[in-house]
Amino acid sequence: TMAASAVTKQMGKVALNIWQLLPPKLQQWPAVRALGAGVHRLSRRFSNRGQVESTWFLRNEPLLLTIAEIVDQKFTNNEPVRLCIMGCSTGAEMFSVLWAIRKKRPDLKIVPVGVDISKSALDKARAGRYQRDDWELRGKIPDDVFSELFDVDGNELRIKGWISEGVQWVLDDARDLEIVQHLGQQDILVANNFLIHMKPREATACLDNIIQLVRPGGFFVCQGVDLEIRERAVEE
Repeated sequence: TMAASAVTKQMGKVALNIWQLLPPKLQQWPAVRALGAGVHRLSRRFSNRGQVESTWFLRNEPLLLTIAEIVDQKFTNNEPVRLCIMGCSTGAEMFSVLWAIRKKRPDLKIVPVGVDISKSALDKARAGRYQRDDWELRGKIPDDVFSELFDVDGNELRIKGWISEGVQWVLDDARDLEIVQHLGQQDILVANNFLIHMKPREATACLDNIIQLVRPGGFFVCQGVDLEIRERAVEE
């Protein structure tokens, strides 16, 4: 119920505040961790989950740099690297990943495809234009990176061409059982922060579906999903 969801959400906030005040040694106590796990289970059980279109540039810079490092180590310039961002929203994650990879390996040919279920989000991604007060710009972007990402025209920011080059934006549903036939297998699949907005059963089925997009020997990047769902997929 909505009332239960509101209570558990507030309980989660209180628990998080308490957790952050605890000394690291106390955080490791079995009783403390068991209590935290119980609060987490309640929050997941009663929370209202629904998709959102919010993301921002450089949302997780260490992850971006790790992806670029993997590409640098594992791929040569002999073949194109097929990159898919699933749940790409308005493009900030795609452009952030491409910035990291293309800056490190400008010699590589990247074949990027961004997939989302929202046409309005894809329209904005395709345009590659943002306003300074847009949600996508709420994170901290260092001045040197900002100048690498955008051409500035007053309050409008346009993604630079060397970053946006060749991106294909596809309207599709990650739950579609024919998505592999639509997109083909990928060298790198990024599926961050949208499975967490699904109920566990739906998220599990969706993860099982999209993981088929990863070619043998390819790489799958997935954050923002219930941990046991991701662990089970890895084991399988």
